Amino acid sequence: MTHVIALHRHPVKGFTAEPMTQVALSPGAGLPRDRHFAFISGRKPETPKPGGWVQPRTFLMQAADPQLAAFHAHYDDATGLLKIIAPDSRSAIAMAGKPET
Repeated sequence: MTHVIALHRHPVKGFTAEPMTQVALSPGAGLPRDRHFAFISGRKPETPKPGGWVQPRTFLMQAADPQLAAFHAHYDDATGLLKIIAPDSRSAIAMAGKPET
């Protein structure tokens, strides 16, 4: 039997994971909202693969940008608010899920 000791997700790719107390899972699906958001790195873009996938280096990630480990992100599933907290405790909040027009 498998026992879950802790749950964590990365709402923003490359940022430190957030702890979760519960999650609803669906067969064949990943952890909801895990790495759902990302920031474009500004490095030379790669040609998208079939289906629209692009190389990971297209986005900020801790392997290439280790300073990201000091940033935290929290996604509130109930409200759709994404909060990013900088190392100096400043934060930014955005409504996620609706494209800006």
